[in-house]
Amino acid sequence: MPALAGQETADFSTTWYWWANLQNIAQTLNWSWDGPVFYWSLAVEEHFYLFWPLLVYYLPRKQVAIASFFLIALSFIVRIFMLNKGMEVFYFTLTRLDALSLGALLAVFEPQLLRPSQKNRRLFLFSLFLVDIPLTLIFVLAAGRGSLWVLAVKYPMTALVYTSLIGFSITTKNDSILRKVFESQALRFVGSISFGLYVYHLLCYSWLDTLVPNSQPLLMMPLAFLFSGAVSYLSFLLLEKPFLKLRRFFPYQKKVTA
Repeated sequence: MPALAGQETADFSTTWYWWANLQNIAQTLNWSWDGPVFYWSLAVEEHFYLFWPLLVYYLPRKQVAIASFFLIALSFIVRIFMLNKGMEVFYFTLTRLDALSLGALLAVFEPQLLRPSQKNRRLFLFSLFLVDIPLTLIFVLAAGRGSLWVLAVKYPMTALVYTSLIGFSITTKNDSILRKVFESQALRFVGSISFGLYVYHLLCYSWLDTLVPNSQPLLMMPLAFLFSGAVSYLSFLLLEKPFLKLRRFFPYQKKVTA
């Protein structure tokens, strides 16, 4: 990717972490590294997806929920420990598991949430405002102060906001405006290429800046969005879609209970 952007390729000794999905650990421990900074989240997701399917496959639904709560608590405890040691907690897998685990809990309880949907919708709306307002105040009043307690709680609170928003969305009525917006073809298309947008957007911006230097920002912004979207769509067609077809080798079968 650096070569495509017209940049010098870094030495393998500082980039191998990216090939092994360990870049977030190198960033956490301040090892000598060189690569896309924002790819740390890909490493966290890969680490999570290595063991999460095993839990889903071998554990009953109730125990999967218990495991999710355990991971949320573990993430908070590890974050407190590392903060007290003066360590970076933004990139590390064990300090960012709470957001993924909240999403997993939402998936576990989705069938129950959809039954008395009106009651649950109100609960999610209440949770959204209950968490969102204090979180906003925290960011405004404690921004830039580096407070340990803020760093300890802001990640799970941010994740709770999005969890509540998703929960509220899935429990809304089928004919609601919110449901129609989130189920629109436009958002579905963006969702299908979202991985490519994340991976390629910075490279696309660099290409455009090289091809059309010193251009007007108002002109370059839509061009950058269109270019990164086109590249992401090609990636989806040529790379991601063929991999998705491999699902036919792993058919899903519900367990039959006596």
